[in-house]
This record gives sequence, structure tokens and C-alpha cells, in this order.
Amino acid sequence: MKKEEGRIKKASPLAPEGGRKKWIGTQTPTNYQHPVDGGVLNPKEKDKKFNNYVSTNWISITSLNLLSLSYLHYGWRFSGFPILAIYLGVIGTAIATIYQKQIPSSTKIREVENQTTTGEPLTGIAIVIYALGILLVRAIFVANVDITKLGLALGISGWILLKNDRIQRTLFVQNRIGISLLLMGWLVSVVTQPWQAFIISIIGLFLLAENLQKSWRGIDISAIFLIGLQTTWLGWRLIPVPTRQTLITTTTQILNAQNSPESLLSLAWFPYLILMVWATDWIYRRQQINLAKFSEKICLGFGIFLNILSWQNPLVIFLNFLASTITLTIFTE
Repeated sequence: MKKEEGRIKKASPLAPEGGRKKWIGTQTPTNYQHPVDGGVLNPKEKDKKFNNYVSTNWISITSLNLLSLSYLHYGWRFSGFPILAIYLGVIGTAIATIYQKQIPSSTKIREVENQTTTGEPLTGIAIVIYALGILLVRAIFVANVDITKLGLALGISGWILLKNDRIQRTLFVQNRIGISLLLMGWLVSVVTQPWQAFIISIIGLFLLAENLQKSWRGIDISAIFLIGLQTTWLGWRLIPVPTRQTLITTTTQILNAQNSPESLLSLAWFPYLILMVWATDWIYRRQQINLAKFSEKICLGFGIFLNILSWQNPLVIFLNFLASTITLTIFTE
């Protein structure tokens, strides 16, 4: 009798208390994917732990950024330090923003049953932006830093606002402020600091290109065309004056354009027309037919304008038509 009881006890995996934990676990369609130590871990618990980890990572970046902005208020009595402090703060915050964009979107703000949030970015973003704003206000209104030297700082601050798009309920106002800062930075630097305005224009082009791929709107391609056109003008201004003068004099003599110097613009802007034609072809390959046709009209109008500029110089007109023919041949094959 004892032998039979021993056999039954040995054959049953449910007999030992530890055996139950070792061999079985209640699996359901919602939790079978995450077994842990012979049992299971509920997916919600796993997601909660992951989000808490990312939230802690996000908070540490924000805290370091905020601490750095606070320390930059020291040393302003030294000449030149206020401008250095502003750009260190702005560039540091921009780097932190780029790093934060790598955090998975699952940590964005959302409501849960107990009305709490996981990975809540609002407080951190608001405090960092507030601290950066104080730094800028102190430089402009207290330290009397020349605002024309802070154009790039204002532009980057606008970019920071536009890239921190996690909180939907404040997104409209945040975007308007960001765009305003970009425009203000461009306006205060375009006359005296063209290199800063050039960088701000590049930032604007990147932002518009990102938005174009999300919305595929005509207003975005129109803005890209206009900002790109003035960027070429700013790029020309970055060339030293003696070099510019030499280029103009040499080209005028070669093309015999002494009586029609404006015709040189038709050749100078033609590479930009090629770039816009390439962009139109790229839009066609993305199957955005209506937008591509709209972009074609922009290119056609710009091409006609370039031909009008060169109508007084037969040689320039010939070169324009030749370049146009080659361009169309390449992009229509």
C-alpha cells in the first residue's frame, strides 16, 4: 500500500508545493506572451515598467538641461560672457531636444484609470522653455546685448518649440510662438549678420520639408520655394565683397552684359530652378500628383521670369534655352 502511494506521489507533478510553481502557470490569450520564472507577467505591468524607465531617463535629461541653464546665469559681469551663455544654453537645449526625440512615442501623455500619467513631458518642457526664455530676456533687456547678435539664438529657440510637439493641447500656441521666433531671428540678423539669417533659413527649410512629407500641401512647397530663393541671396552675401566684384566683372565681360547686368541673374538663379525641377520629380515619385503639378507651375513661372531677365542679351537667352532643354531632357526620360 505504501509503495503504491509513493508511486502516485512521484508520478504527480502537483504533489510537491514547489512543483506547482515550477510546472504550471495560468496562461490566457492576453498574457501568455510574457512568461517569467514559470509564471507569467501581465503585459500591462511590463509596459508600465518600460514607461517608468523611459520616464526616468527623460526626467534626468530635462533636469540636467535645467540645471545647466541655471548655472549660466553666473559670470555675466565678464565682457562677452552673456552672448556665450545664451548660445551655450540654446545649443545645449537643442541637443537635449534631439536626444529626447529618440524616446519612443509610447511615453507620450495619456490618461489612465487613476488620472495619472506615465512619462509626462509637459512640466519638464515648460520649465526648460521658461528658463531659456529668462536667459534671453535677461540678455536683451538687462545686459543690453545687441539683439542683432542673438538672431540665431532666437531662431534655434523657435526650432526647439516646434520640435517639442508632445503635448497636443498646447501645440497650436507653441507652434505660433516657434514660427514667430524664427521670423524674428531672421529679421534682426538679415542686415548685419547674414550668416545667422542663412542658418535660420536652412533650419526653416528642414522644418518645411518635414511638414511637407506629412501634409503634402501646396503652401509648404510655395514656402520652400520662397525661402530657398532668399537663401541663395544670403549665400551670395556670404561671399567676400572683393570676390563677388571679381565674379561680376569677369562674367559681365565674357557675356558682354555691360548694358544688361540684370541678365546675369537669369544664369545665377538657373541652378536653383534645376533644384526645384528635381524636387517636383521627387514629389511625382511619391505619387502626389496634384502637388507635383502645382510645383510644375511654380517652376514654369520661375523659368519664364528668368527668360524675361535675359531678353536684352542674345547670348544669355541662348544659354538659358540650352540649359532648359538639357534639364527637361534629363527629367522627362
